[in-house]
Amino acid sequence: MFNKFISKDFLKFLFAISCCLPLLNTGAAPINFTMKNYNQCLAQLRQCPKHGPSYSIRCMANLINNTPSCQALTEIAKQLNTTIDTLRVLPVHGFYLITQQFFADGQQQFFLLTPQEKLINTIIDPRSLDVPLKKKYAKSIWLITNTTTPHYQRLDPHQVAFAVNLKINKNCLACQPFGYVTVLFVFDNHGELLSKELTAFISHAS
Repeated sequence: MFNKFISKDFLKFLFAISCCLPLLNTGAAPINFTMKNYNQCLAQLRQCPKHGPSYSIRCMANLINNTPSCQALTEIAKQLNTTIDTLRVLPVHGFYLITQQFFADGQQQFFLLTPQEKLINTIIDPRSLDVPLKKKYAKSIWLITNTTTPHYQRLDPHQVAFAVNLKINKNCLACQPFGYVTVLFVFDNHGELLSKELTAFISHAS
Protein backbone atom coordinates (compact mmCIF):
# COMPACT_ATOMS: atom_id res chain seq x y z
CA MET A 1 0.00 0.00 0.00
CA PHE A 2 2.83 2.36 0.84
CA ASN A 3 5.39 1.00 -1.62
CA LYS A 4 5.69 4.51 -3.03
CA PHE A 5 7.60 5.78 -0.01
CA ILE A 6 8.55 2.86 2.22
CA SER A 7 11.97 2.13 0.75
CA LYS A 8 14.07 4.82 2.47
CA ASP A 9 12.59 4.29 5.93
CA PHE A 10 12.73 0.53 5.53
CA LEU A 11 16.42 0.58 4.56
CA LYS A 12 17.20 2.76 7.55
CA PHE A 13 15.40 0.30 9.79
CA LEU A 14 17.29 -2.68 8.35
CA PHE A 15 20.62 -0.96 8.92
CA ALA A 16 19.86 0.00 12.51
CA ILE A 17 18.48 -3.38 13.50
CA SER A 18 20.97 -5.57 11.63
CA CYS A 19 24.01 -3.83 13.07
CA CYS A 20 22.84 -3.76 16.66
CA LEU A 21 20.17 -6.35 17.53
CA PRO A 22 19.51 -9.98 16.70
CA LEU A 23 16.69 -10.32 14.21
CA LEU A 24 13.46 -11.46 15.84
CA ASN A 25 10.31 -12.90 14.34
CA THR A 26 7.63 -10.24 14.02
CA GLY A 27 5.57 -10.12 17.22
CA ALA A 28 7.78 -12.71 18.98
CA ALA A 29 9.24 -10.33 21.56
CA PRO A 30 7.08 -8.76 24.29
CA ILE A 31 6.79 -5.01 23.95
CA ASN A 32 6.44 -4.00 27.63
CA PHE A 33 5.60 -0.44 26.62
CA THR A 34 5.37 2.38 29.17
CA MET A 35 5.05 6.11 28.62
CA LYS A 36 7.90 6.68 31.08
CA ASN A 37 10.31 4.69 28.92
CA TYR A 38 8.92 6.25 25.76
CA ASN A 39 9.45 9.80 27.02
CA GLN A 40 12.98 8.94 28.18
CA CYS A 41 13.76 7.41 24.79
CA LEU A 42 12.29 10.40 22.97
CA ALA A 43 14.42 12.78 25.03
CA GLN A 44 17.53 10.80 24.07
CA LEU A 45 16.48 10.64 20.43
CA ARG A 46 16.15 14.42 20.26
CA GLN A 47 19.83 14.70 21.16
CA CYS A 48 20.76 12.93 17.90
CA PRO A 49 21.79 15.07 14.91
CA LYS A 50 19.25 15.34 12.11
CA HIS A 51 19.62 14.88 8.39
CA GLY A 52 16.56 16.54 6.90
CA PRO A 53 13.46 15.25 8.69
CA SER A 54 15.26 12.09 9.90
CA TYR A 55 17.66 11.55 12.76
CA SER A 56 21.16 10.14 12.26
CA ILE A 57 21.07 6.40 11.54
CA ARG A 58 24.21 5.77 13.57
CA CYS A 59 22.88 7.72 16.53
CA MET A 60 19.60 5.80 16.44
CA ALA A 61 21.50 2.53 16.16
CA ASN A 62 23.45 3.48 19.28
CA LEU A 63 20.20 4.20 21.14
CA ILE A 64 18.73 0.86 20.06
CA ASN A 65 21.81 -0.98 21.29
CA ASN A 66 22.59 0.91 24.49
CA THR A 67 19.42 2.55 25.81
CA PRO A 68 17.06 0.26 27.79
CA SER A 69 14.24 2.81 27.65
CA CYS A 70 14.23 2.57 23.83
CA GLN A 71 13.73 -1.20 23.65
CA ALA A 72 9.91 -1.12 23.66
CA LEU A 73 9.77 1.54 20.95
CA THR A 74 12.36 -0.42 18.97
CA GLU A 75 10.18 -3.55 19.11
CA ILE A 76 7.17 -1.59 17.85
CA ALA A 77 9.29 -0.10 15.06
CA LYS A 78 10.49 -3.58 14.16
CA GLN A 79 6.94 -4.89 13.87
CA LEU A 80 5.98 -1.93 11.69
CA ASN A 81 9.10 -2.17 9.49
CA THR A 82 10.16 1.38 10.28
CA THR A 83 12.58 3.37 12.46
CA ILE A 84 11.95 4.77 15.92
CA ASP A 85 12.11 8.38 14.75
CA THR A 86 8.98 7.92 12.60
CA LEU A 87 6.81 6.98 15.59
CA ARG A 88 4.88 9.04 18.11
CA VAL A 89 2.75 7.59 20.90
CA LEU A 90 -0.18 8.98 22.90
CA PRO A 91 -2.10 7.24 25.72
CA VAL A 92 -5.85 7.03 25.10
CA HIS A 93 -8.00 5.49 27.86
CA GLY A 94 -5.81 2.45 28.44
CA PHE A 95 -4.76 2.11 24.80
CA TYR A 96 -1.79 3.65 23.04
CA LEU A 97 -2.34 5.48 19.78
CA ILE A 98 0.74 5.15 17.59
CA THR A 99 1.33 7.53 14.71
CA GLN A 100 3.77 6.54 11.97
CA GLN A 101 5.01 9.49 9.94
CA PHE A 102 6.07 9.03 6.32
CA PHE A 103 8.67 11.72 5.74
CA ALA A 104 8.58 11.44 1.94
CA ASP A 105 5.14 13.01 1.56
CA GLY A 106 3.92 13.83 5.08
CA GLN A 107 1.27 11.13 5.28
CA GLN A 108 0.46 9.44 8.57
CA GLN A 109 -0.69 5.95 9.45
CA PHE A 110 -2.28 5.06 12.80
CA PHE A 111 -1.98 1.93 14.91
CA LEU A 112 -3.52 0.91 18.23
CA LEU A 113 -1.58 -0.86 20.96
CA THR A 114 -4.13 -2.59 23.19
CA PRO A 115 -3.81 -3.20 26.95
CA GLN A 116 -2.79 -6.77 25.99
CA GLU A 117 -0.08 -5.24 23.74
CA LYS A 118 -1.68 -6.38 20.51
CA LEU A 119 -0.71 -4.04 17.68
CA ILE A 120 -3.64 -3.21 15.40
CA ASN A 121 -3.40 -1.47 12.04
CA THR A 122 -6.32 0.93 11.68
CA ILE A 123 -6.14 0.78 7.88
CA ILE A 124 -8.44 -1.94 6.61
CA ASP A 125 -9.96 -2.65 3.21
CA PRO A 126 -13.70 -2.00 3.67
CA ARG A 127 -14.46 -4.73 1.14
CA SER A 128 -13.41 -7.25 3.77
CA LEU A 129 -16.24 -6.00 5.97
CA ASP A 130 -19.07 -5.83 3.41
CA VAL A 131 -19.98 -8.60 0.96
CA PRO A 132 -21.91 -6.41 -1.56
CA LEU A 133 -19.01 -3.94 -1.61
CA LYS A 134 -16.56 -6.76 -2.20
CA LYS A 135 -18.58 -8.10 -5.12
CA LYS A 136 -19.11 -4.69 -6.70
CA TYR A 137 -15.46 -3.62 -6.57
CA ALA A 138 -13.75 -7.02 -6.67
CA LYS A 139 -11.42 -6.04 -9.54
CA SER A 140 -10.62 -2.51 -8.38
CA ILE A 141 -7.17 -1.56 -7.08
CA TRP A 142 -7.66 0.47 -3.93
CA LEU A 143 -5.01 2.40 -2.03
CA ILE A 144 -6.30 3.17 1.45
CA THR A 145 -4.93 5.79 3.86
CA ASN A 146 -5.90 7.39 7.15
CA THR A 147 -7.44 10.86 6.91
CA THR A 148 -7.83 11.83 10.59
CA THR A 149 -6.69 10.66 14.00
CA PRO A 150 -8.84 7.73 15.26
CA HIS A 151 -11.52 8.96 17.66
CA TYR A 152 -12.15 7.14 20.96
CA GLN A 153 -15.72 6.71 22.16
CA ARG A 154 -17.59 4.70 24.76
CA LEU A 155 -20.48 2.78 23.21
CA ASP A 156 -22.03 1.38 26.40
CA PRO A 157 -20.90 0.26 29.88
CA HIS A 158 -19.23 -2.81 28.38
CA GLN A 159 -17.78 -1.61 25.07
CA VAL A 160 -15.51 1.12 23.73
CA ALA A 161 -14.52 1.91 20.17
CA PHE A 162 -12.21 3.86 17.90
CA ALA A 163 -13.81 5.47 14.85
CA VAL A 164 -11.34 5.43 11.96
CA ASN A 165 -11.79 7.58 8.85
CA LEU A 166 -10.13 6.31 5.68
CA LYS A 167 -9.65 7.61 2.16
CA ILE A 168 -9.73 5.36 -0.91
CA ASN A 169 -7.73 6.13 -4.02
CA LYS A 170 -7.86 4.02 -7.15
CA ASN A 171 -4.58 3.05 -8.82
CA CYS A 172 -2.38 5.77 -7.28
CA LEU A 173 -2.17 7.87 -4.10
CA ALA A 174 -1.93 11.08 -6.13
CA CYS A 175 -5.12 10.28 -8.04
CA GLN A 176 -8.48 11.86 -7.28
CA PRO A 177 -10.04 10.21 -4.20
CA PHE A 178 -12.53 7.53 -5.10
CA GLY A 179 -14.31 7.57 -1.76
CA TYR A 180 -14.24 7.76 2.03
CA VAL A 181 -15.18 5.25 4.70
CA THR A 182 -15.54 5.08 8.47
CA VAL A 183 -14.71 1.87 10.29
CA LEU A 184 -15.49 1.26 13.96
CA PHE A 185 -13.01 -0.89 15.91
CA VAL A 186 -15.01 -2.20 18.88
CA PHE A 187 -13.35 -3.46 22.09
CA ASP A 188 -14.53 -4.83 25.41
CA ASN A 189 -13.56 -3.13 28.66
CA HIS A 190 -10.39 -5.22 28.86
CA GLY A 191 -9.20 -4.03 25.45
CA GLU A 192 -9.95 -7.20 23.51
CA LEU A 193 -11.03 -6.53 19.93
CA LEU A 194 -14.64 -7.64 19.42
CA SER A 195 -15.42 -6.49 15.90
CA LYS A 196 -14.63 -4.17 13.00
CA GLU A 197 -17.73 -2.52 11.57
CA LEU A 198 -18.16 -0.49 8.41
CA THR A 199 -20.37 2.43 9.44
CA ALA A 200 -20.07 4.75 6.42
CA PHE A 201 -19.09 4.51 2.77
CA ILE A 202 -19.20 7.52 0.47
CA SER A 203 -18.22 6.96 -3.16
CA HIS A 204 -17.20 9.78 -5.50
CA ALA A 205 -17.54 7.53 -8.53
CA SER A 206 -19.48 9.08 -11.36
